[in-house]
Amino acid sequence: MTPPRLSFIDEIDDEVVTNPAVRKINQNDNTQMSKTEETNLAEIKSKNQAAVQSSTIKDLKLGNNVYMKETTEKGRGIFATENIKLGESILEEKPYAAVVDDNNLDKFCSGCFAKPAKLLRCSACNLLHYCSEKCQKSDWKQHKEECKTFVRLKHKPPASIRVICRILRKHSDDKDSYTAIENLNTNRTKFKQEEIETFAQLSILVKECVKISAAAGEMIDLFCRLTCNSFSVLDAEMIGIGVGIYTNTALINHSCVPNCLAVFDGSKLMVRNIRPIQKNEEITITYTDLGLPTMERRRELNERYFFLCRCELCKRYEFKENVDPRNALRCKTEGCLNPIEPPNPLDLQEEIVVKCSNCKQNISYDAADVENQIKESIDFYEKGMNLLTQDEKRAISQLERSFELQKNLLHISNQNVIKTRKSLIELYSKQRNWPMALSHSRQLIDVYRFLFTEWHPLIGIQLLVTGRILLCMHQDDEGMQNLRDSLRILEVSHGYQHNLTKSVADILKQMEREIAIRQGKFDCL
Repeated sequence: MTPPRLSFIDEIDDEVVTNPAVRKINQNDNTQMSKTEETNLAEIKSKNQAAVQSSTIKDLKLGNNVYMKETTEKGRGIFATENIKLGESILEEKPYAAVVDDNNLDKFCSGCFAKPAKLLRCSACNLLHYCSEKCQKSDWKQHKEECKTFVRLKHKPPASIRVICRILRKHSDDKDSYTAIENLNTNRTKFKQEEIETFAQLSILVKECVKISAAAGEMIDLFCRLTCNSFSVLDAEMIGIGVGIYTNTALINHSCVPNCLAVFDGSKLMVRNIRPIQKNEEITITYTDLGLPTMERRRELNERYFFLCRCELCKRYEFKENVDPRNALRCKTEGCLNPIEPPNPLDLQEEIVVKCSNCKQNISYDAADVENQIKESIDFYEKGMNLLTQDEKRAISQLERSFELQKNLLHISNQNVIKTRKSLIELYSKQRNWPMALSHSRQLIDVYRFLFTEWHPLIGIQLLVTGRILLCMHQDDEGMQNLRDSLRILEVSHGYQHNLTKSVADILKQMEREIAIRQGKFDCL
């Protein structure tokens, strides 16, 4: 699953390397920019501290069932004004600005973020696509000026630059609305100096795209704010398709065991609770992929959002007796599904013996051999993914070789096994090899139920996938039950009115009618 919170420093780094306009910036420019920024650090730090001390934010608009307050440990946060039952809408928000990412510009509408069978391409810039003339006209106010820029520039700006340009144009047209952006923390003093210099370089590229009078310090502040507060816009399958800034939702703090999740209907973000919430309890979402091992989640959160996560899940795996299944080995005892601690990189020359806490058997393995097998499985996986658009059968062959290594070595909830299974389900479904797709999909449901809470949308989505596969195999009863189970979860995670929930309900009604016709329970006319 793509995490809803997105930091695009990596994409920005790629832009610095590949964009000739940025590479032309000379050392003198960098030095001058750096000195200017150093003189502002004390002022910025003072402003940030003042913001933390304030208990209100200018022009903040939240729902009736939540409020904002400051805490010593986390700073600003959103809390419940009342008891909230399972599956309620906590917050709904349209983006201040949002764009489809580079890889999906020809697949999703840049206006409503829908994925229709056919898209209309902007005839001027040939970059953005729309699902209808109505969507194109609706987006024209924002696209009009950027369209001219895309035509003029040889190097097309990436999503991170495009969304910043849209923010700046909106600021120019509606200065009052920019308060919502200024309300967001910059965390500027926590960024590395080389990151600040990268932002300074890219500010020059932004000025090539949009006419602005913003000072260098203001531009760097904007890059810092977006790095810490932007969201990845997700499609119906919880896969990232774009980037957006949602100024109210950005105030919600993180937990690896959140009581809420962010889901999207087009570009509209919805925060819904996946367990009951008590009055005055903090509202939390996740900023990272919960399928990642604890150490990786913590590292990502620290590097991108500048805090060490101390949630109950992270603290659980601080103790050696608790093994995180997300990066664990499998127990070699037949029938035992207990996770086994993987070897420490410092122990790669040793024979390791671990006692399984479940079956109590001593499990021995060669640390270097384990490391080599994991690397080999990753190599096969990457080869398979590179073949996806060229030769699906060869891609399947490489992915199966990866899976054969993984299934005998890694725990079923290991992140590498999950990635391989997901890719195999997609490919086997395209090849209409339903039995193989079904086998992996069923296993993935079990894994998600093991890792996530009962109402997590990934469980609902995988039940939907499995149900469709079963219906294609004419296993109607089990297929329908999977769809019903999927609908039950999606009504909580997405809500009754979400397009995905409605589509599952429609499939159920249609299949119930078709099955009834086949069984002769009523006439098809």
